[in-house]
Amino acid sequence: MKKGLLLIFAVVAYVTASAQLVNVIPNASFETWTDANGMADNWTTYTKTANGVDATFTQATDEYQDGNASLKITIADNGGGGKKPWDLYPALGASIPVGRVNGDGTNDKGTLSVWAKGAGKVMLFGIGRKTDNSEVQDAKVKSALIDLTSSWQLISIDYINIDAAGLDVDNVMVRVNCGSNTDGTGAYIYDNSGKTIYFDNFEFIGDDDATAIGSTKIQKLNITISPDKSQLVILTDERGTAEIYNLSGSLVKQQQVEGGQSVSIAGLQSGMYIVKINNKTAKFVK
Repeated sequence: MKKGLLLIFAVVAYVTASAQLVNVIPNASFETWTDANGMADNWTTYTKTANGVDATFTQATDEYQDGNASLKITIADNGGGGKKPWDLYPALGASIPVGRVNGDGTNDKGTLSVWAKGAGKVMLFGIGRKTDNSEVQDAKVKSALIDLTSSWQLISIDYINIDAAGLDVDNVMVRVNCGSNTDGTGAYIYDNSGKTIYFDNFEFIGDDDATAIGSTKIQKLNITISPDKSQLVILTDERGTAEIYNLSGSLVKQQQVEGGQSVSIAGLQSGMYIVKINNKTAKFVK
């Protein structure tokens, strides 16, 4: 039997046996719509000013992955719609428990990521909160200011080990700054008026679980796939040769990678695949 086929049997057994979710905020919870012409059910907006949010939120029916649509945000072009400071964030009950943020004791960090495209600028960040929902600024981690393009790109940040830092934090709230941002003097750093932004596949990887299969330990590889299924990105800090197998056990692609590096899967046929690097594996659908 082919080596790759043995690997696939082991991974299927592993996935079936393991009840632990690696992705703390899966698409099934964050990409459902009661009203296709409104905000996704489990997301809302946040603003500290009385200006409100001058934008519309709809289900992007032309952008799907695994049956889930992207969130489309159209910001008003009225001379100031993109200058209103506001964030997109999960509804209150969907915050991430601090225990899942810290990792598993070996890899003491969580990786927050989202795929985005469109026009304008956005910033991804996570902020710690106490049990009374007050914010802990020392537990805030943010990405660089990202210039969006017409192609999907991954925005990600590594979160700190909050317990090790000795911070009084109960959970972490995910936010994306889509409205304006200022430089502290009141001058606008950017203006998203008239811009259209797409978001998809929000993920927070907070665990590096491993399950024994016989005498072999097979560890799950943390990956994310672009909404158009053209790119695969390894979220953890892995270095080595990434090998991709089809379900027949044939090696269909291999590439030297480092953590955060994109692997093109645009040329693969539709179907289920296994990606392996070092002792870690993951299953994905093209």
